[in-house]
Amino acid sequence: MRFFTIAFIMTRKPQKFNSKSPRKELVANLHYLRRNGYSIREIARIMKLKKSNVHRWLGQDMSPEAQMLRRKNTSSSRRILTGKEEKIIAGWIIIRCILKKSCTTWDLRTFLSIAFSVDVQPSWISNFLARNHLSLQDASIAKGSEMNELKFRECVEFLERFRKLGKRPEQIAIIDKTKFYYDYHRVKHIGMKGAGRRRVYRQNIGTADCVYTMLVGNGTIGKVYIESQVAKKVENVRVNSDKAHVTFTHKDQVRRGEVGYLKFLKWAVKEKLLVPGDVLISDNESSFKTEKVEEYLERNDITPLNFPSYMGHLMNPCDNYFHASAKFRYWQLISKIYDLDYQSKIDAIVSSYYGERKESILAYLENCGLRGERDPVQVVRHLLKEGLFPRDKFESIHNEQLQTYIEWRSNSKFNELLPFLAKYYPMEFTPVTTVYK
Repeated sequence: MRFFTIAFIMTRKPQKFNSKSPRKELVANLHYLRRNGYSIREIARIMKLKKSNVHRWLGQDMSPEAQMLRRKNTSSSRRILTGKEEKIIAGWIIIRCILKKSCTTWDLRTFLSIAFSVDVQPSWISNFLARNHLSLQDASIAKGSEMNELKFRECVEFLERFRKLGKRPEQIAIIDKTKFYYDYHRVKHIGMKGAGRRRVYRQNIGTADCVYTMLVGNGTIGKVYIESQVAKKVENVRVNSDKAHVTFTHKDQVRRGEVGYLKFLKWAVKEKLLVPGDVLISDNESSFKTEKVEEYLERNDITPLNFPSYMGHLMNPCDNYFHASAKFRYWQLISKIYDLDYQSKIDAIVSSYYGERKESILAYLENCGLRGERDPVQVVRHLLKEGLFPRDKFESIHNEQLQTYIEWRSNSKFNELLPFLAKYYPMEFTPVTTVYK
């Protein structure tokens, strides 16, 4: 009897191919080692990678365009829309950005339903945004005055008038006011994946505290001035007088805005935050330019200068940058406090106020044209174009998307932006001509 030995050969389970592109830092390290004479085997051992991956990544074109092409070719047959259709959608989003129109996920799903008769899931939207170098972002408010060419000229003239004053950086004070609540709704919370958006009991919002902020042309910051509507809270709060001042103004005070601003100015002069020869730049708020305010500033040899009306949200570095940065730090701080009392709130405001770096303040001032030698026309154009144009390295990708949408929307009648906007978006065309001139 012969016995047959049956050999069971276990087949090797194929490894899942990872199509995800490596990080730029990793590729840079691989090329560095290769340039210094290391073999692929040695690089794989040092970096703890597979030789096949090292060999592939060293030979790949890692430019943004090449990565985009590989990403589009990956599983493209399983996508509900073609690559060209996705370019059209991305171009539509860019047009909405240029025209400062709403572009929420609901807007996107509505457009997809009308244009391509498809309904997509949130996961598809996330992947689509990643494939096309787009993202969900917090949006700032665009005002109708931005569409007015007269306002454009007013902004340029304001910067020219400011520079003619010839003030030294330490003589330039930019002020604004904002409100702080007990609310920390901007802080994200951890929850169960797929269970829907988290719901969290909020702290009682309570009474808002008005905070006067001051940025100085040399990159420093003035003491924080906090105005409360509750006298009892102010009586019990403790603050370092070298860093902050907390005061009370009744909510029913006649001409409350003017009274509060005059109190702030008198305190700033007393603390030598404002001295003779300074220029004080503020928004065009009515309480900032009353007769009493102007008389007080004149007596103290302080020159008032107001941003053009309705343009402070762009030209005032406090409103454009600093407030958002300070409030983000504030929300992060108060989210860690279980039972937020008034003392803790004031401490959080003071801490977040002084958390700004000098380099950041200087950058805010330069971006708004209050520092540096950039041409005022270019400064204003840049401010009006913020959020409208891509980073340089993605410019070619987004230009192609925009071009694809223009040709699709116009049935190839147009291939340039301005004539296309004049034809299909005539009501919104004026601000874009101002920006592009």
